[in-house]
Amino acid sequence: MCLPIKDLGGLFLYCFYTKTLQSMYKKINTQIFHVWLMRGMALHLFLALSGVSFGGVFLTAGQGVLQEKITLHAENMKIKDVLKEIEQQCAARFGYRHQLFNPEQKVSVDAEKIPLIEVLNAIFDNALSFEDLGGLLIIKPLDEQAHSNVPVKGKVTDENGVPLPGVNVVEKGTSNGTVTDAEGAFFMEVKDTNSILVFSFIGFASREEEAGTRANLEITLKSDIKKLDEVVVVGYGSQKRSQNIGSVSQLEGKDIGNRTVPLLSSALTGQMPGVTVIQRSGQPGVGKGTIRIRGVGSFGSSSDALIIVDNIPVNDLNDVNPNDVESISVLKDASSAAIYGARASNGVILVTTKSGKKTDKMKFNYNGYIGVQTVTALPEGVNSWEYAQALNEAVPGAYSEEQINKFKDGSDPDRYPNTNYYNEFFRKNAMQARHNISMSNGNDKTQYSFSLGYLNQEGIVFKNNYQQYNIRLNLDTDASPKFKITTRLATSYSLNKEPAPPTAFEFTDMLAIIGDLLRYEPIYPIRLSNGDWGAGHAGKGTPVSQLNSDSFFKYNEATANGNIRIDYLPIKDLKLSIIGGGYLTYSNGHRFLATQKVGRHFLGPSGSTQTSANSHYKTLQSLAEYTKQINRHEVSALAGSSIEMFYGEDLRAGRQNFPSNDLTAMNLGSADGQTSGGASGESVLNSAFGRLRYNFDNRYFIEGVVRYDGSSRFPPSKRYGVFPAVAGGWRLSEEKFIKDNVRWLSQLKLKSSFGILGNQSIGNYPWQPLLASGTGYNYSFGNTVNTGVTKRTITNSDLHWESTQTFDAGVEFGVFKNLFTGSVAYFDKKTYDILVSPDGNVSNVLGFDVGVVNSGKLKNNGWEFQLNHENSIGKLNCNIGINFSIINNKVLDAGAGNVTQPNG
Repeated sequence: MCLPIKDLGGLFLYCFYTKTLQSMYKKINTQIFHVWLMRGMALHLFLALSGVSFGGVFLTAGQGVLQEKITLHAENMKIKDVLKEIEQQCAARFGYRHQLFNPEQKVSVDAEKIPLIEVLNAIFDNALSFEDLGGLLIIKPLDEQAHSNVPVKGKVTDENGVPLPGVNVVEKGTSNGTVTDAEGAFFMEVKDTNSILVFSFIGFASREEEAGTRANLEITLKSDIKKLDEVVVVGYGSQKRSQNIGSVSQLEGKDIGNRTVPLLSSALTGQMPGVTVIQRSGQPGVGKGTIRIRGVGSFGSSSDALIIVDNIPVNDLNDVNPNDVESISVLKDASSAAIYGARASNGVILVTTKSGKKTDKMKFNYNGYIGVQTVTALPEGVNSWEYAQALNEAVPGAYSEEQINKFKDGSDPDRYPNTNYYNEFFRKNAMQARHNISMSNGNDKTQYSFSLGYLNQEGIVFKNNYQQYNIRLNLDTDASPKFKITTRLATSYSLNKEPAPPTAFEFTDMLAIIGDLLRYEPIYPIRLSNGDWGAGHAGKGTPVSQLNSDSFFKYNEATANGNIRIDYLPIKDLKLSIIGGGYLTYSNGHRFLATQKVGRHFLGPSGSTQTSANSHYKTLQSLAEYTKQINRHEVSALAGSSIEMFYGEDLRAGRQNFPSNDLTAMNLGSADGQTSGGASGESVLNSAFGRLRYNFDNRYFIEGVVRYDGSSRFPPSKRYGVFPAVAGGWRLSEEKFIKDNVRWLSQLKLKSSFGILGNQSIGNYPWQPLLASGTGYNYSFGNTVNTGVTKRTITNSDLHWESTQTFDAGVEFGVFKNLFTGSVAYFDKKTYDILVSPDGNVSNVLGFDVGVVNSGKLKNNGWEFQLNHENSIGKLNCNIGINFSIINNKVLDAGAGNVTQPNG
């Protein structure tokens, strides 16, 4: 206990150690005790004469305390409390004069295994020096005589040119130093022009620069992942990568925004092991890519991954502007994905969008590009005379020699043309442009980020165009030290325009026209010499005339989503959260098939079909998270619940025989033969979940997860399912026998997990006997036609969850101070009770369709490899990443209706 006493000579200290010394006397011998007592009294005298206050003398040797690496995470904490935390970790005590700094001042520190001296320099802006006196750390002023009269000034920025405040600038080999201001600028005096300046900042690689004779130094610091442990986003939270024992791949926003791709799904291509993006079409707005995580997870229900954007499930990843993304995490194994239970068997994609920073300075940013798309390759067709000669081989006498010569000389282009349809069907260069504007700002209380995005993409087919608009507002507010409010609001609007064939064709869409084009003979003219469209081989025109008809297809979709999260810290280490949010989606489609004159033929009548759909999703989630660290033991527990509700409906209407191709409103069509239809559906998912983590000394890890899901898509007796998972990990690189003997090994971690995941991606009412209605079921009674209904499908009242049993094992490593990092993982997934409809294997003689049943088995296994290299040579930054996956899919049982053919 220390009591400051004022006297005429100044401030003196009188310390009572009676109880402390008595307890210590029982544990150590008298001789050692007296040595420490004399040392303590000498220090008391020194500090009293210097006017210093201190907390006491710690009775352990403090050799090299300032070089000890500590881990400290503090946000808005008083300096005196930060020092207490350091004292507990380092078994040391601080001594200082009150005039040197304000102990009540609040600072934030985020250090992971950083030398104590660097942490202290960051806390005190390099304005003080520190001396280790056998475990007593004396804080004192810098040696003023270390300064000289050679002035040096400059500015320090990060890799993006953003000024870095608080960077330590020290003259190497001395205690002479300063710190950069809010604009990243610094000024100091050094011994001479040969002095070496050392620039250091937590989270960035240190840099040395000679003072020289330059008027102004421009210093760029590069981020250093070797110093600060990377944080990965996981289900309902985040975790240091060194402590993560699940199979999680993460992609940073900078790796996404710098790729000139129109849609977010395309930015994932080739970026993460085990994640496959299949791009089956380059059609604007439609070729969105199919994402598969570790292969195909089911052949009955959907194999699509669950997509979560800022805590809210969404239908389409591409509604998010790529430039708004802070990070994307992919959860691939049971331990990481089981927290989402029923929908996680095919993996989970977590998208975190950008938020404002505490900069006190508004930041504007524009990002854009303009480019062109071209056809990579087209089938090489034959000339018309070559086609005629080939046809003569198949059908002798089809064309005479005179007709073949007319194809060659072009003397009769109306009857004997040589037509290249591609030139008038495809654009040579299809323009693509994206523009993004963002602004952000923030202070200690509120931070925000606002962005606007626009995409315009022309298709390589004439008359095909896609546009997308995005708006996003992210707001974070620290209402009080215990309350934080996080708001996420976003909306997107897209418009897709496509050509369509005229009426009287068996097909109605653009892709069918392209299919017709690839097979079309070059012997038919596109236009006749009088300007009319050529009739083609069926009297309905050629693919080019189809493309240039007045027909069209337009589809627009508007989506709005948002959520608000409230975090409350009632006591230390406990956080209570509530999240409410959802999305709304509205879409309209209009397909008009116009009349057209081709040659002497008139194609008609015209027809129009319009569709309208809307859906909404809403959720309420509550979370409680408790984290406690006691010495080298750390325990984290999460418990939560959620309820999710979905509703959707659609309407369809059609009419024919419009008075003109320019008048396409539905009410202008003939009422004769008009059609209409519609449907609606809803579902509910009610869940409870929990997670428990434990790690010892950041070396040994164990984690357990369980989720209890109830879905309205299953009958009451089978509605609920339990999805557990467990994982373990071992950081061998933290073991003494590795640290002392294998110095080139920076990190080595073994991990493994096992668990069960679920799948409910089927219709809303698969187990209920539904009645179908429509004009096909109408019946006559008397002189009137009545609406009829009928049962068409045999359902299964014993339907239950599709389940996937997953095993995962892997190793993560880094060598040569993490100059090279990588990972190897093996996975084995077995899916059983697959939700599949065997309708195709049942004879129509039955008279009914067969609904969904639990039947079939599927197995996926494979390997994932990843190797990364990051280095800087002067101003050249080198970042190389390689990943490789081997995925084996095998259907073990095709399920109900599976027929074995002995003869193959």
